Amino acid sequence: MLTPPGALAGRRYFFVSYLPTACASLFVLVLVWAGARAGEEPRRGRLSFSAAWHTGSRLGAAEIAGLTILIVVMSFVLYPLQSLLLRALESRRPAWMRRIQAKRRRTLVAASATVFLSDPAAEPELKKVQEAGRAGYELRRRFAVAGRDEAANEETVKATAFGNALAAAADQAGRPYGLDASVAWPRLYPLLSDSVRAVVDDRRDSLDAGARMTVVMAATTAAALVLLARTGYWCLLALIPLGLAALAYVAAVQAALSYGEAVRVAFDLHRFDLLKALRIELPTSSEAERKTFTALSDFWRQGRPLAIEYSNKETM
Repeated sequence: MLTPPGALAGRRYFFVSYLPTACASLFVLVLVWAGARAGEEPRRGRLSFSAAWHTGSRLGAAEIAGLTILIVVMSFVLYPLQSLLLRALESRRPAWMRRIQAKRRRTLVAASATVFLSDPAAEPELKKVQEAGRAGYELRRRFAVAGRDEAANEETVKATAFGNALAAAADQAGRPYGLDASVAWPRLYPLLSDSVRAVVDDRRDSLDAGARMTVVMAATTAAALVLLARTGYWCLLALIPLGLAALAYVAAVQAALSYGEAVRVAFDLHRFDLLKALRIELPTSSEAERKTFTALSDFWRQGRPLAIEYSNKETM
């Protein structure tokens, strides 16, 4: 959802696909060169990283080129799976993780409850208002809103903070204007100004890189545990990719929040450019705007017939 069209090239490809794949591949190779084998005890009961260094340093140019090409091919093949990876991180399962997220949401809802000032000049009262405002801001950034019914709102909660941040971005980017961001975004993105597109693309690259590194390092942790299963305390080496996965996930959540903010700004600044491109008269009121955008969203999402007047002007 909210995936901008982009080219498989340069900086994005390197950080999103090649770098995580290369890190995982080299980590596993070092373990194998050091003597780790699935289902086997290493010789002399321990790993030898001097042997791993000896093996790596003796690689010829052809072998290094072969490994590089293999990593490039793997990263290239896995690159198109990014959307599937994001959907996996946006899952509503497992249920116990979803309950944790729902509890966090209820905490923010309670903290953002309307505060009535008995003494507007009192500093403690103003502090309560500020805290409620911050909680409300975080609630909108981190969770989608289905309506005023809290039961319905909790049904939208995902199992991860990352998934909830993306759901909030998709839900709230165009909501104030009557737009469904999930169907409007692919049409709006080509119309963005260079400066806005640069910000959106940069934050999307950070989001994708963090999400990919999280999944790849989690998979590397599993592979390391298999290789190190019979090595005793050497199994602790699996904490290295596990720690990287945790750090990457925290970064991915922050990137998702920043990306959602950038998408909301893009809708704020460029939604009327979408109407101009469609040759539709600009609305003169917020009510007319919501009516027009709601009709367009229904058409794009469900194919409902449009009843909209078009402008004959070349520019508006």
